[in-house]
Amino acid sequence: MSRIIKFRAWSKTDHKMIYKVLCGNTETDNPCSAVLHKEDDFAWTEFDKFCGEIMQFTGLLDKNGKEIYEGDIVDVGKGLIYLVEFKFGEFRFYSLNSRLYGGEEYHISIGAHSRDSKVIGNIYENPEFLIKQEVL
Repeated sequence: MSRIIKFRAWSKTDHKMIYKVLCGNTETDNPCSAVLHKEDDFAWTEFDKFCGEIMQFTGLLDKNGKEIYEGDIVDVGKGLIYLVEFKFGEFRFYSLNSRLYGGEEYHISIGAHSRDSKVIGNIYENPEFLIKQEVL
């Protein structure tokens, strides 16, 4: 099975999500760097971990047809909110309702639940979701 490989990036300087991102080493040989396209000035620029965060598309869509990326916050129903992360060689939904599980890290398979989920934000544009979950 193949999937579309693409990325987005959160720009710390512009405080916005950039969707035209090409990842790979640049001439500086910085392993944390990438090149991204800034739509507003039609230019390619070097981007590293000090500029922001790069997130990969999971290859899956939510129930409304919206693409699911790393860093997205999804609602899988019944008041359960998850963060999409890539760990241990796979994409997973990690619970933001950790108090429901005694503070333990809890995850579910992203593939089994993506069709029933709804992307409700991401950790960069909607950090309030993380704060709300901590004080439950």
